[in-house]
Amino acid sequence: MRLKIQLPAIAGQLRVADCEAEGIVTLPEQDFESFLHSPWKSPRWTAEHSLLNEDGHRLYSGILILRDGGMDGVFAYNQGNRFAYLPGARAVVDSILQQAADEIIREGTENTNEGNWCYYFTELFEKMRLVVEPGNGTDEMLLSQLEQRPESADVVMTDECFDVCFYLGYCRNFADEGAPSPLADPEKAEKIAKKLTEYLALHDGSTELYQVLHNDLGLSHPEIEAMGFDLRHRYEPDQAQPSGPVMQ
Repeated sequence: MRLKIQLPAIAGQLRVADCEAEGIVTLPEQDFESFLHSPWKSPRWTAEHSLLNEDGHRLYSGILILRDGGMDGVFAYNQGNRFAYLPGARAVVDSILQQAADEIIREGTENTNEGNWCYYFTELFEKMRLVVEPGNGTDEMLLSQLEQRPESADVVMTDECFDVCFYLGYCRNFADEGAPSPLADPEKAEKIAKKLTEYLALHDGSTELYQVLHNDLGLSHPEIEAMGFDLRHRYEPDQAQPSGPVMQ
């Protein structure tokens, strides 16, 4: 998870640096408070997370520790020897995970032909620089986001991907199948006809409206006038013959 964080320099000043959270840990309230008072006494954050170089730019890699039920967090970096306090860490994480969930849902519902879709962790890193690995914390948080989405009926997390099963009503390739015609409902059909007439009235007097009603739909001049349109100044020789009942 790529972040821009103000890191404390050795001289005591702050500098904005590119950081990558390779894992996320959520601590209970009391444990988080204890950690804030004595972060160096927590050996869990001293694993293989160190300063990296990528494309010629300095990149700090570390672990993001969040307070359970709170908004703040701490970024532990430089092999767990340095720490940066982040007051709004939770909001940033939630926003990034929400974007990832949106991407997974969008791609799945637009492309699935069977109702389910596999989205691989490598795709998340390539598109969003989001590191998702089994057990790194980000996996469970993103899984929770996907499970709460109304489009997903079931989500299974494997070692490589999220396998999402969607409700077919949200899937583009299934959305129109079996849907009843709105015109089958007389009340809805009348409402649609009224709205269409109101829309056409916005173009009353135009050449385009006359061509649609007279030339395309084959309505005679009296039929057009019966619908409430005044297009006499657009009349052409009336060769249209009524072919059925007139819509009132």
